[in-house]
This record gives sequence, C-alpha cells and structure tokens, in this order.
Amino acid sequence: TETTRAEQPSTVSGLVMINGKYYASSKFKFTLTATDRNGVGVKKILYRIDGGAFGEFKKPFTINEEGEHRIEYKSIDNLGNVEITKSVIVVIDNTAPSAFVNLETPGFQRGDIIYINNQNKFTITASDRLSGVKMVQYKIGEGQWQTYSSAVALTTQGLQKIQYKAVDKVGNETEVFSVMVFVDTIAPVVKITPTEQFRTQNGNRVAGLNYIYSVDATDNESGVRYIKVKVDNGEWVTYKNKIVFSNPGTHKIVAQAWDYAGNASTPITLTITVDGAAPNTSLQAAGPGNESSSAPAQQAP
Repeated sequence: TETTRAEQPSTVSGLVMINGKYYASSKFKFTLTATDRNGVGVKKILYRIDGGAFGEFKKPFTINEEGEHRIEYKSIDNLGNVEITKSVIVVIDNTAPSAFVNLETPGFQRGDIIYINNQNKFTITASDRLSGVKMVQYKIGEGQWQTYSSAVALTTQGLQKIQYKAVDKVGNETEVFSVMVFVDTIAPVVKITPTEQFRTQNGNRVAGLNYIYSVDATDNESGVRYIKVKVDNGEWVTYKNKIVFSNPGTHKIVAQAWDYAGNASTPITLTITVDGAAPNTSLQAAGPGNESSSAPAQQAP
C-alpha cells in the first residue's frame, strides 16, 4: 500500500495554508514523496496540474501562472498497486503587496517635500489581494529598519526621509518606497507696525487718526501661510488690508500667524488711544510793565 504526500507547510518555508488552501509563489518548488508499507517498494509517483495528463514525478516542480490550481498525485508500487488519487488546492501569488504612507493631519507639499509640525504622525497601510500582508517595515533617516505596528510621531526638527516596504505571506516583497518630510517645530513671529511713532501719555500709547497699521509675520522654515487679526470687539478675520481707526478712543488689534506646517504664533495685542482732538491755541498780548493779557481765539473766516 502506497502513501504519497506533498511537503507540509509546517516544514517548508514559502508554503502557507489560509482558509483551507495552500498559498505559494512561483519560486516555490513542490516535492512529492511516497512510501510502501508492504516493503515491495514504490515504482513511480504520478501527478498532474489542473486536470492535465498525468506525468511521472522526477524532480521538484514549480507553477508559474498566478491564481488557483489543483495538484493531483498518486503512486504505483512494484506490484502494480495504484494509490487512490489525492489532491490539494494551491494559490500562486506572484504579486507584491501595495503600501502607502499617510499623515494623520495633511501636510503642505512643496516640490518633493511635505511640511508638517511635530504634533503630526504617519501611518502605513498595506494590502495584498491573495496571500495577505505578513509584515510592514519602515526606517527614518539612517536608523534601523523597524516593524510597523502603529502610528509613528516625528518630533525632530528638520528634513527627514521615511522609507517603508511590505512583504506578503509567501515572500513577495515590495520595492523600498520613500517620502521626504520636513518637521517644522518653530512657529512664525508676528508683529504690528504703525506708520508713525507712538506718543506716550500716562503710560499709554497715543496715536493720531492718520496712523495706519500693518501686520506682518516671518517664518524661516515652512513659511507663513496666513495671518488673522481681531480689531476691537470684532471677529477673527484673515488679514488682507492695512488697519486704520476713524474714531478717537481706545482701540485694540490682536494678531496671530500660522505657517504651512500648522504651527501658530503666540497672539500679540496692541492697545492704543487714538487722539482726534485738535489743540486749543490762544492769542496773548504783552501790556505795560511786561504784563500780558489774553484775547479769546476766534475761528478764522
């Protein structure tokens, strides 16, 4: 009596069983072995693939076409006893997984570089339509390859290269993908500038009705994306035009800037007193004995 078997996945690398089917790539070589319990010896092993003609097994074989295949096999001993045909289903997977890097918060891309702040994290998603993803790996800069398991934070200021790859359960591996990320940890600096110098009265800044205020910001890393201002008790608005005050009294400008990486500056506040009252001038005449008298001022015609 003959017994023929294929090599089991527990003993052969590159062959795995998933949901009752074997999975392998075209690099995998299938081997058949037979024994005869009565001692007369095995004459030959026969096999076929996908219902083709039986042929004699002489050396390990491969299956090139991707997809599902049926391998049937049996053996014959030296007395002519023929084993009942056995079969296995094998899925050939020759396609590497797909893999992508995603940022939890979208960054700003300029050329090949994506700008983010140090509050952001990246994730890697991978998929494989046949055998499934076995492992995803990544490395940052000149660091070591690490197995990816959860979102990764980037906290070091400056330009960094993220490399990543994935392998499926039968050993198909992606190429090494990469993305360049600039981590910007420095917020912009914002300032409010009047057209003329302030006067000071009782410790307060005093300005005239003719003063004009501009708001500017600088950022040496990802650059300034926008500035927002709040004037007096108004709402926050995107800064576009210079600011003027047409009414005397106390006024306030609050300004804040954001860069392309998402960093926000510390808000700054400028409080001023706008003086719109003209001065009062009187005419004085010197009298005898160096005495003087004042005449009330009259508006010129």
